[in-house]
Amino acid sequence: MLVAIIVGSFVGTAAAWFLSLRLLGLLADRHTSTPAQRRFMKVMGGVLGAIAMAPAIFISVFLSSWLDRAFNLPVTGGFWLLHALGLSLVTALTVVGATGMGAVLGIIGARSLYPGSRS
Repeated sequence: MLVAIIVGSFVGTAAAWFLSLRLLGLLADRHTSTPAQRRFMKVMGGVLGAIAMAPAIFISVFLSSWLDRAFNLPVTGGFWLLHALGLSLVTALTVVGATGMGAVLGIIGARSLYPGSRS
């Protein structure tokens, strides 16, 4: 189980990093018009994503433990890989969701702090 937690947390963190960068780039290209707005939006999304990392790992470990007890899943054999995949999925989804919320807040803040022309 410890190996599943370590592997799942590492893979989830890497996936969250990659997906969050892609999400921030996509939202910056679509909803901002000046470099200052892009920078502000990416910083806000990155900060909220980083803050969400610790709760994401806690939630994923708690959820995995609960599913293990609720469905009496074995940890032997190949089931540790399923635990690791579940941990990484929950971690990545939680961090990407928080990054998206931070990006939306960053877009709202950037438009009011750095007004620019919208074409």
